[in-house]
Amino acid sequence: MMLVSMRKAKILKSCSPSLIAWGKRAVIINTENSKFAETLFKKCEQIGYQVLDIDDLENDYTQIKKEFKEVKEKNYKDHTKRTSNSPNIDQKSYEELKERKDLSDEEEETLKKAEISRCYLTEKVSPQMVEKHDKGWLPKLQLLYYLTVGEAHLKDKEKRNLTQLKEQSDNGELFKPDICKSTLGTQLFFLNYLDILQFLDPNAEFDKDSLQKWYEKISTPVMKSQIKTVFGFWIGERDTAISVAQRFLDKLDLGLIFDRRERRKGKQVRIYKGCNVNSEQRGKIFERWLKRDEANFMNEAA
Repeated sequence: MMLVSMRKAKILKSCSPSLIAWGKRAVIINTENSKFAETLFKKCEQIGYQVLDIDDLENDYTQIKKEFKEVKEKNYKDHTKRTSNSPNIDQKSYEELKERKDLSDEEEETLKKAEISRCYLTEKVSPQMVEKHDKGWLPKLQLLYYLTVGEAHLKDKEKRNLTQLKEQSDNGELFKPDICKSTLGTQLFFLNYLDILQFLDPNAEFDKDSLQKWYEKISTPVMKSQIKTVFGFWIGERDTAISVAQRFLDKLDLGLIFDRRERRKGKQVRIYKGCNVNSEQRGKIFERWLKRDEANFMNEAA
């Protein structure tokens, strides 16, 4: 035993002070990791937190989750209001904010409003618009726009996207996954081929029986695989024609509207109405986009 201790002492003497310090620190860290929870709670108490045992809490986990959710929702609503009320800035200020990395919360909200304003071509940004934009509203509207009123300008948009991708690439070559993500042509081709336009008539009516042939067309193994690749969802055995139609329409920020029930052969059948593409807000955005694209086309032709 004495011999072992002497050997350890010799080894320690041969080590540099920095190595010995590193070893001691490693021992402390490893010890703390073996009792991670206990160490964490002690450090929390040292910096002023009050640590409570779960058994001492009056509320259960469900109540705590509810309170966290309420606080989260309130904070987000406050954020959308502040963003909506942020000042409108000119293009120069917008570019400067985009380049900076050390933005304050107020500047980040101002930049966010500027981005939303430029996406939808309006200085009137409501809290609801901020929330919709955060939830992926823009790509859905763009897909619907180029499927309908903006179809004539799709080629110009795709050309600009490809040019931008080429300019951003290191060697001037295009990466195929980037092309697929930034172009709409493939999705629009499938939406037309799958006759999604039939759902864009607000006066049309649909039920599972009237959509049976359409559902059979899109639910072949090959078509299912292609839909998964292009749109990111799979058609399962338990899906119905209505549920699949709703998934496609959700990609366009639309949805079939339940109208009524009818009794047929002793069974209740749900009847749905088609979609109103030109709702007030959506229609105004499309009008602004169309004017922009027409102006761009005229400038390029001049």
